[in-house]
Amino acid sequence: MRLLRWLLLFAAIFVLDCAAPNERKITVWHAYRGDERAALEKIVAKFGEGHPGVTIALLAVPSEAYASKLESGIPHGHGPDVFIDTHTRLGSFAEQDLVAPIAMTPEERDAIDPIAIESVTLNGALYGVPLNEKTLALLVRDDLLPETPRTLEELMNRPFPAGTYPVAYEAQLAFFHSALLGAFGGSLLSPDGSYGFSGPDAESSLAFLRGMQVARAIPEEPSGALVKQLFLEGKAATVIGGPWLTSELGDRVAYRVEPLPIVGQTNKRMRPLLSVEAAFVTPMGSENPLAVELAKFLASRDSAIDLATVGKQVVARKDAWTDPRVTADLRLRGFHDAVATSALTPSSARMQAAWEPSDQAILKALRGGDPHAALLDAAARFADSTKRPPPPSSPTPALLVLGLLMLALAWAAVRQTRS
Repeated sequence: MRLLRWLLLFAAIFVLDCAAPNERKITVWHAYRGDERAALEKIVAKFGEGHPGVTIALLAVPSEAYASKLESGIPHGHGPDVFIDTHTRLGSFAEQDLVAPIAMTPEERDAIDPIAIESVTLNGALYGVPLNEKTLALLVRDDLLPETPRTLEELMNRPFPAGTYPVAYEAQLAFFHSALLGAFGGSLLSPDGSYGFSGPDAESSLAFLRGMQVARAIPEEPSGALVKQLFLEGKAATVIGGPWLTSELGDRVAYRVEPLPIVGQTNKRMRPLLSVEAAFVTPMGSENPLAVELAKFLASRDSAIDLATVGKQVVARKDAWTDPRVTADLRLRGFHDAVATSALTPSSARMQAAWEPSDQAILKALRGGDPHAALLDAAARFADSTKRPPPPSSPTPALLVLGLLMLALAWAAVRQTRS
């Protein structure tokens, strides 16, 4: 009997130990590579120095499998305590209870760009700590264009050597076209969540884009790799790209970064979409005070300076931009200036449903199709993908039929037994 009591005591201690969260270990997931990964590792090492005995496990997950691994791992307790991701998936993550609200003091909020705080706010609750902002800007070769024209039309009409495009970008993708669409007063998604890529503004943006292609001001349906190649070889005077492109270009060519130009036809500046990367805390991580502390540490001033100088990120921390080590990077400053001209990408699941039909509409227009018809088809595709599934049918009729059938079989069995 005494042996049994001891065994039960050890079993209880074991179960409680397994059930209790391990506050001395923090698991962090990210999809960073290269300089960004190096900056993150440097920051995490600093946090570890200030917290002896705390183990921080950094796991780099391939970007193409990142969301699916989060969605499958977190609900079963196999995910991270903290993960870094774009705010555009926040709506979906919140619906699946993959993220937990995080408390920040007014001072902590005020230290970060307001639009970045807005990006991680859902239904009045804050769900992440913003780290950096990413948007599109104009990369200009110094040798081909010493002075940047004021409007996109002026850039298109500038004389360049034969075979050189005035501007190159992945024009067939809605993410890039949204900047041109913004200059015409349109958007891919309306504030009420309805499909916004429709109507005269959208049609005018597609007609303008088609005109650029016909005039050979832009290459036809280029990939990201081709855009980079054209710019490096001097076959494109300018390209439209994000901060990720600068890390690929390096210093192989002299160029500067500026906000996107004005479209003369509308006298409005191209307005690209803005995405914000943040440190999110999972429900499991929210039970560990050190995990929350680490998420906030990633957005501290010193950490932001490391993310900017080592990781080449356009950090959301405002006072980091007063540091001379950050402001000395003119290209980074160019992207920072472009943030002010951008529009925050909606974080709802409906925004994710808008990309594919919009891509198809742009591609049809570039291939000579009617913009009006292409946009009508895109709106129909969006409606199909976002409509609510029909309510489940009541099982009562089926159960009634099944019950009658079973009674009939039982009656038949009884009669056969009697005979």
